[in-house]
Amino acid sequence: IDRNKDIGFWFPRPERGLALANELVKKGNKVTIYHNKPIINKNVKSISVKYNFITGILQLLRSNHDIYYTSSSFLPVLQLLIIKILKNKPYIYVINSPLWRYFSENNKFLKHFYTFILYPFLLRISIHFSRYTVSNSKYVRNLIIDRYPSHRSKIKYIYNGIDFKRFKKIKFGKIKKDSPVFLCISTINFKQK
Repeated sequence: IDRNKDIGFWFPRPERGLALANELVKKGNKVTIYHNKPIINKNVKSISVKYNFITGILQLLRSNHDIYYTSSSFLPVLQLLIIKILKNKPYIYVINSPLWRYFSENNKFLKHFYTFILYPFLLRISIHFSRYTVSNSKYVRNLIIDRYPSHRSKIKYIYNGIDFKRFKKIKFGKIKKDSPVFLCISTINFKQK
C-alpha cells in the first residue's frame, strides 16, 4: 500500500489488525478500525460497529476510505464486496486457511451444501471482486491458485512471521547438547486469570 492512504480496517483480527494498522500509520497512512469490540489505541482511530449485515452496509456507505481491508469471515468480506459494487471502493481480503481444508458443522446436509456449493461460490466472488487476496504462506497461496487459476495475478502471500515475544515465557526444560530437538510453533491464546 502506498503512503498517505486512508485505509479502513473492516473487522480485522484484533491483535494482528492493530499491529498492521500501527505499522501502516508509521509509514504515513491513516487507518480506522471498525469492529464490534472497539480496539483502543492512541495511533489508530476505532469505531464500534455491530456485527450485523445491514448495519455494516450502512456504516460502509457512510465511510469513504481509499481502500478497505478485512481478514475475517464472509460477512465482512461480502459487505466490502457490495461496497465495491456500489461505490467502486477496492478491498484487500486476507485468508489464512481456506475452509475446504477443515469443517466442523454437525448437520451433514448443511456441511456438504456449505462446503461444496456455497463456500466455493462465496470464495470465488470474494476473490474476484478483491483488489488482492492475501494469504500468510506460499503454500496456502498455491492452494488457492490451484482452485482459482484465473485470479492468479491478484492472489499474493505475505509471510507474517512468528511473534517470538509471545513464546519467551514458555519453559522448555534442560536440553542436552546432542539431543535432537523438535519444535512446533503455533498460535497460543494465553488466558489471564
